[in-house]
Amino acid sequence: MEMGVGSLLAWTGAMWHGGGANKTKDQSRLAVDINFNLSYLRQQENQYIGVPREEVAKMPERLQRVLGYQQGMSIAGPGMVDLRDPLKMMDRVHFGYDVNGPDMPAIG
Repeated sequence: MEMGVGSLLAWTGAMWHGGGANKTKDQSRLAVDINFNLSYLRQQENQYIGVPREEVAKMPERLQRVLGYQQGMSIAGPGMVDLRDPLKMMDRVHFGYDVNGPDMPAIG
């Protein structure tokens, strides 16, 4: 899309798009990106697989939550691990673990 000075282009974020080379020499372009993301929906890229648990464990809790290690809006939402906060379950989940064991955090 070629546009003149002062033009505005709006599109849905679901459309594949990209910006071409800025040929205005020493002038910059301004872009505004407005998003609305529902907290109970999972992100498109699976950070649980893309970032090793050892690396996640080194991160501050806020960054862990941004990666998706958070509870959804309901008790059974995406991200939950056996109906529990995924950060509280990270070190407890292993093959054959007892979901009802005495060291498990409270449900909800």
